[in-house]
Amino acid sequence: PSGGYVASGYTDGSGVYTVAGLSPGTYYARSWDWNDTVDELYDNVPCAGWSCGLSGGAPISVTVGTTTTGIDFGLVQGGRIGGTVTNASTGLPLANVDVRLYNSTGGYVTRATTSSSGTYTTPGVPSGTYYARTYNSLGYIDELHDDISCVGGACTVTSGTAISVTVGATTPANFGLARGGQISGTVTDAVTGLPLANVSVEIYDSGGSYV
Repeated sequence: PSGGYVASGYTDGSGVYTVAGLSPGTYYARSWDWNDTVDELYDNVPCAGWSCGLSGGAPISVTVGTTTTGIDFGLVQGGRIGGTVTNASTGLPLANVDVRLYNSTGGYVTRATTSSSGTYTTPGVPSGTYYARTYNSLGYIDELHDDISCVGGACTVTSGTAISVTVGATTPANFGLARGGQISGTVTDAVTGLPLANVSVEIYDSGGSYV
């Protein structure tokens, strides 16, 4: 009831699932499908990615020694966003870059990670307007679509170019990331001069925002 994750079960070839070992009480359930369908919160509430509050679903009562049945999901096909992330200078593909998707109000929805060929495709989402940005730890400057610098997420996602998604189709959105500059140095004990391990150095922009 508080929205805390408890357990999960995977569907078999017949689409059947079981989540076992639950204490008696009230629960909520949702689907997670990283393919082209739109996830749902039980019962029949669209819930793409992280875009819904679990308490908005129908409560499910569980009793020890019995199986609560009929908690079924009928998932509809969604639309997707896909494309390629490359090095802006060389045109070579960039693997392991997250492309994160946000809804029309800036709420985080879902993400996809680029393959070795630099390509990505998001899970299915309902038709509508979305915004996309990259997130990487490879030393490249992240971008908000289309071609807007977004270092460390220091940007307002709704200031980007809107991407229109239609059920059953994949809308293209490509990114060309430039190599960024770096800051490095050494952290030592001010008295002994000995090096200090496991110290985090955080970077902020001129406005005081964390980068």
